[in-house]
Amino acid sequence: MMVRSPPSAQHSPRHPCRSKEDAPVRFRLPSSVLVLSVDWPATAKRHPHQQLFPADKLIRLLQRYQLSSTWSLHEPHASPVPDQLSQAGVPHEVALFTHGVWSDPVSERRVFGAELQRRLGAALDRGITIRTLAVAPGRVLPHLDLVHKSAISSVREEDRRPARENSGLPHTLRYGLWNVPASRTLPEPFSWVWNPTGSTRRLVQSIANGQVGHVVIQGDQIADRKLVDFRALEQLLRNVAEVQQAGRLYVDTVSQFVARLNAPARATASCSILRKVA
Repeated sequence: MMVRSPPSAQHSPRHPCRSKEDAPVRFRLPSSVLVLSVDWPATAKRHPHQQLFPADKLIRLLQRYQLSSTWSLHEPHASPVPDQLSQAGVPHEVALFTHGVWSDPVSERRVFGAELQRRLGAALDRGITIRTLAVAPGRVLPHLDLVHKSAISSVREEDRRPARENSGLPHTLRYGLWNVPASRTLPEPFSWVWNPTGSTRRLVQSIANGQVGHVVIQGDQIADRKLVDFRALEQLLRNVAEVQQAGRLYVDTVSQFVARLNAPARATASCSILRKVA
């Protein structure tokens, strides 16, 4: 679901006239930003060599169109994907896809902290810095204070706020962690082939018109499906690249987008003539 930036995110509250030096720092939601993610599980349903080829093929496709993305992996330190991403010539990001009993909402604090540190440490030993966690659908990330202490700045989980607050926009969790929920996953559920000239193209155009969106490509499902689905994905990415080259949108990783969110914007200070006279 795509929504426009709420007025409160675009305009700072009224305040007395101030000089530019002491103008207050305000939050501004970036616009025309497409966050692109790829979920790639560690366990293959087929022979392992059959899984490596689609990943490499998708990486080459992103390289062709110069599109950055966040690759969520169950075991980053044990996957060949980070090495392939580092050679792609595009600034991709590697995220940790939390799974298993250690990351369940009811997991013990000690177990969760130990398993999280083990995975982050093993990734760092391979030169992989993790700043983003991806949470499986239907789950909630537990022990957010431990996540914050691990230098994680963003997560991707479902927006579970009440309906009146659930806007589909990025929002902060506890301890200043940003949640960047998915706006859409591809392939779309209950559809063996999506139409890139239909709803998906309209989604890209809506982002180019000032909205924010997060598209998650489910890599294992792309690999399992027909070649026509991969060609549809290729057509979609070509369209995204064309719109980006025209300067109408930015394609970011999750961390790049959070950096935009955290960049303070200085409120413009304007004083009326009457106030100056007074």
